[in-house]
Amino acid sequence: GELRKGQTVTWIKRDGTMSNVRVTELLMTEALTRKPAEVAGPGDICAVAGFPDIMIGETLADPENPIALPLITVDEPAISMTIGTNTSPLVGKGGKGHKVTARQVKDRLDRELIGNVSLRVLDTERPDAWEVQGRGELALAILVEQMRREGFEL
Repeated sequence: GELRKGQTVTWIKRDGTMSNVRVTELLMTEALTRKPAEVAGPGDICAVAGFPDIMIGETLADPENPIALPLITVDEPAISMTIGTNTSPLVGKGGKGHKVTARQVKDRLDRELIGNVSLRVLDTERPDAWEVQGRGELALAILVEQMRREGFEL
């Protein structure tokens, strides 16, 4: 089938509930960029907009025949580390890091959870630190390095 901008589709959530929603934006992936498109066909990699809080693994289906695809399962985390704000007396003085508050770190970790289904973020007894669980050392190292490059002091 095809998916068209403006089309109404049935959104089948993880809990099995269904609701009809409209595709407000359709973006096609070309190399490393996304470009607006009117239609996506079989085999196309596209991004859609118009659904609040949609999660990876949920199904968009034809309203005439709404059948959910099998849910994607992800292995349980195997390793964890604590990520928190920099508590050094020199925090913010190095010139590179400008994101130093607990709120900024927590917001960034929450954004990571949207697209990275292998991670979990748990609260700790400290308000400025979180336990981040992942499937391997590399996944956690990549997250920390990305945050460092974005200006976070951890």
